[in-house]
Amino acid sequence: MVEFQFFTFELMLEQTGDVKGKKVLDIATGGGHTALQFAKAGAEVTAVDLTTEILKETEKY
Repeated sequence: MVEFQFFTFELMLEQTGDVKGKKVLDIATGGGHTALQFAKAGAEVTAVDLTTEILKETEKY
């Protein structure tokens, strides 16, 4: 599953270009995997999800 998520993120970066220093809003972040990848790429990320338990998990990153 991680390989699929990484592949999907690579496709997103192809569309968005360099995100370093840009603001990214991840709506329905789920486990926060995409938000984490954008943050690692240098973006300032805000992640939101309706499920507070899931958001608690993303705070660990």
